[in-house]
Amino acid sequence: MSIVVIGNGMAGSRLVTEIRERDREVPLTVFGAEPEQPYNRILLSNVLAGAAGPEQIGLVDRAWYGRNGVDARHGVEVTAIDRAARVVHASDGTATPYGTLVIATGSRSIVPPIPGTEDGLPEGALAFRTLDDCRAIIGAAEGARRAVVIGGGLLGIEAARGLAGRGLDVTVAHLAGHLMERQLDPGAGRCWRGPSAASGSAPAWRPMSPPCAPATTPARGG
Repeated sequence: MSIVVIGNGMAGSRLVTEIRERDREVPLTVFGAEPEQPYNRILLSNVLAGAAGPEQIGLVDRAWYGRNGVDARHGVEVTAIDRAARVVHASDGTATPYGTLVIATGSRSIVPPIPGTEDGLPEGALAFRTLDDCRAIIGAAEGARRAVVIGGGLLGIEAARGLAGRGLDVTVAHLAGHLMERQLDPGAGRCWRGPSAASGSAPAWRPMSPPCAPATTPARGG
């Protein structure tokens, strides 16, 4: 029974290595849309700050796949899944049968519905999720003095830290009432914010009003 894994990020690459450690014979194919070897996405902020190079955050080198009999399709996206025929179709024109299919594609950057982004991000505005995004931001930061990061979640804070490490004056605009609201409650968010603002090198933070939020009608009693 062949196994096909769609997604060669942190979860997908770990799954592939764990499968191969347990079974040396099962046919195993992994598709990854990014051309690079799998890397630790959590450490992208270190690359952005200049504290690490892209080669230092890799997880599995290309030679590992050949040594372990894994068919790795770097830079190849899966375009369709034929569940009836149990086949995945890819951007390189191939059709790969599977016995077991695992989808580990992760997420995409969410762009708020801000006026001016209907046809894509304007010049100078960049998403931050992949190594290519990181390279583009580093290029845009060269010669810049200020940066604005929209989103004060974990990844946004990491991006802000990386840009501040390059000497930019950084402002973080966040829709929620406190930073990292998915990880911290309001009290912890305030405690986290205080020492950061006092450090002198931390990004500034301000709440972001929701200009595109849908209007609501007040509830009426009776």
